[in-house]
Amino acid sequence: MTVNHYDWSAYHANVRPNKIAIRDLSINKELTYSELDIRSNKLAEWLQKNGVGKGDRIAILSHNCAEFFELEFACAKIGAIELPLNWRLTKPELEYILNDSTPTVLIYDSAFLDISLELQKDCQIKGSLQIDNEDPLSQYESALRESNGNYEEVPTTHDDLIMIMYTSGTTGHPKGAMINHRMQLYNCINLASPAFVSAETVQLVVLPLFHTGGMNCYANPVLHAGGELILIREFDPGLALSILGNSEYKVSHFFAVPAPLVAHHVQRLF
Repeated sequence: MTVNHYDWSAYHANVRPNKIAIRDLSINKELTYSELDIRSNKLAEWLQKNGVGKGDRIAILSHNCAEFFELEFACAKIGAIELPLNWRLTKPELEYILNDSTPTVLIYDSAFLDISLELQKDCQIKGSLQIDNEDPLSQYESALRESNGNYEEVPTTHDDLIMIMYTSGTTGHPKGAMINHRMQLYNCINLASPAFVSAETVQLVVLPLFHTGGMNCYANPVLHAGGELILIREFDPGLALSILGNSEYKVSHFFAVPAPLVAHHVQRLF
């Protein structure tokens, strides 16, 4: 049986428009669910105006930021596919992934300006948007400012892809793991219940969003439930501990692999 995907960013924008969805501490920026959905709508319109159609891939190269989720929801609205890139990789490694996935647009942070310009040229990527949170007139913000959010909705089902995440390639070339809407939805459902994720959840996200650990454990489940994400660009033990120990942030959930947890322990010892 074919099941249609539903727009859960639009749902929360209607149900809890003024609730904080994402708090980016690195740039002191907050997005309500209404603002998150509006920005996603505008990005969806810009993508369509620049030739992005159903099934096209949109790559993003950046440290943790709200734009990962703006792109995710924009892709869901128009049937496109988000392609998060590992910023720790070298240019040849990224070049292999881009040539394999052939994205239509590359969205990149100004911190990766040089390599992004080279990749865009060498991998023949037609369009690009630069994120620069210190510049209100950056390409990304200008694109949203010039859009009114009137995109053409593209019906999608649970069988359609929403994301492609590449494996590390430790034993060979990286492989693109294809994640469809069904996989994403059941990940949200199956992880939320045992972890008691709800609209009251506040999660500190420290793992990179180019990895499933950052994106899906438990960032997407938290947003699916209407909770709040607190983002930091990269993992920093001292900063993470200061956030967890500050009652003003009301962090209820934290997920990390052994390395960050060990770093937390060492930081507490000294």
